[in-house]
Amino acid sequence: GDAAGAWAEYKDVRSLLPVWRVDFAIATRDPANIKFALEDWPEADRRPAWAPELYETSRAKALLALDKKEEAREVLLAIKARVEASANPHPGAWRSGTQITPADVPGMLGDLAGVKAAERDFLANASRDEFTKRRNYGALAVAFLRAGDRDRAVHYLEETEKLFGPAFYRGISIDPDFDALRDHPKYKALKARYEAWASAKANGGAK
Repeated sequence: GDAAGAWAEYKDVRSLLPVWRVDFAIATRDPANIKFALEDWPEADRRPAWAPELYETSRAKALLALDKKEEAREVLLAIKARVEASANPHPGAWRSGTQITPADVPGMLGDLAGVKAAERDFLANASRDEFTKRRNYGALAVAFLRAGDRDRAVHYLEETEKLFGPAFYRGISIDPDFDALRDHPKYKALKARYEAWASAKANGGAK
């Protein structure tokens, strides 16, 4: 739950995936950190074969975090056009180690129909192992929230809690992606269950 601490620990670690450093920077909500993380992303690593739109997708996410919505939309529409023209649009698809899912760009574009199509693909084709679910449940939650479906977003957070317990809430509590969900009754229930778990753990009653 310490965004500033994570950023201080990893901002200069070049062996860390650059996409993670961008995420850490966004979590700090500091424009200077976000700019640094993008500019420090090595040019040679911006279009890996396993995720050719990795840098551009992260750039769009960063622009949204900086409230540069029109600029972000231009980047996202360009990504969408390239993806739709590609013979292999989502090399990583829903694999556990992927850094981009088919739901990410539709979500950032506010395209609810596109997010629902990605969800159908996930339910039909993704691996059922828990690690894969953890990564993709989070991506779907963010995508649905960005596209305006708060109920479906919180559904995937509840599914994550079923897998990993209430402790997972601590990470989303500092994630700007979930700011629009803070007042949702079911989000508040997640928070309450986390707080009860944390209190019990502090008193030696939880594992």
